[in-house]
Amino acid sequence: MPYTCDRQFKKYPRLIARADGCCFHDVDDRAVLNSASGLVGSRFGHNRPEIIEAMTKQPHVLDHVPPFQFGHSPVFDLACVQKDIMPDGPDQTFFTNSGRESVETALKMAHAYGRLEERPNGRDRWYHGANSGGASVGGIGLNRKMYGSLVEADRLRHALLAESTFSRGKPGRGIELARRRSGKSSHCMMHPGLLP
Repeated sequence: MPYTCDRQFKKYPRLIARADGCCFHDVDDRAVLNSASGLVGSRFGHNRPEIIEAMTKQPHVLDHVPPFQFGHSPVFDLACVQKDIMPDGPDQTFFTNSGRESVETALKMAHAYGRLEERPNGRDRWYHGANSGGASVGGIGLNRKMYGSLVEADRLRHALLAESTFSRGKPGRGIELARRRSGKSSHCMMHPGLLP
């Protein structure tokens, strides 16, 4: 259980028994708002009948296709839907199997781009996963403290300002911090979220 204090958890265990809608329910059936769903879980809520139905049907038709030398219609359909809802510019989609694999793939792409453009690849205080590449470019120092530099990375200063804490939409200030570089090394790259 990453980011969990062992001593505190043993004293007050938080055991989840089920999930429904936007809430978890613990073993005492107390509702806990799943406010971190966009970080590591379901962005669409829990126990959604239409999602469960789709997940139940799909394995009966096609459960897996290896990504090497093969394709299948649903993935191309999804790429087209994604292209239609994206802002102008990106016209290609690269699917992966998990968030960590996405970070590692984006890291390789950003590394190649950054070497050509000499741009940094991460931002202070940002979380990109606890795997080697994600922790290296992420801006959470404790994720790297015991391991040193797992993958050489340059980070931009974070753009979180106290006066923007509870603002809606894009804050009015901070762009100058987002554009400022915090260092340069022989292996520079840019985080894919910062690509022009």
